[in-house]
Amino acid sequence: MKSVLYDLYYGNIDPSSFYEPLLKEHRNFLRRKFDSLDTLEEILDEEKPMLKTILEEVLDFAFVEAHWDTSNAFMQGFSLGARIIAEAYTLDLSAKND
Repeated sequence: MKSVLYDLYYGNIDPSSFYEPLLKEHRNFLRRKFDSLDTLEEILDEEKPMLKTILEEVLDFAFVEAHWDTSNAFMQGFSLGARIIAEAYTLDLSAKND
């Protein structure tokens, strides 16, 4: 069996693939958002196909940007967690904290 560190290093672990909104409000928000996007897509298909193309491009940009932001937040959070663990192992509880 491969280790978790091996899988993480070689990109075999994708934390976003396990993501599911926990809050009912978030799930409802996402459903309403996708319903609204579907309605807008239907309207633009019929009335303004060029605007639909532009909207799809903007949404693609937003998706890529959100992915980068999420990736960056994950890496910074993981690094913070590692620093917290390292400090906990080296903490001298007998010394007074200034």
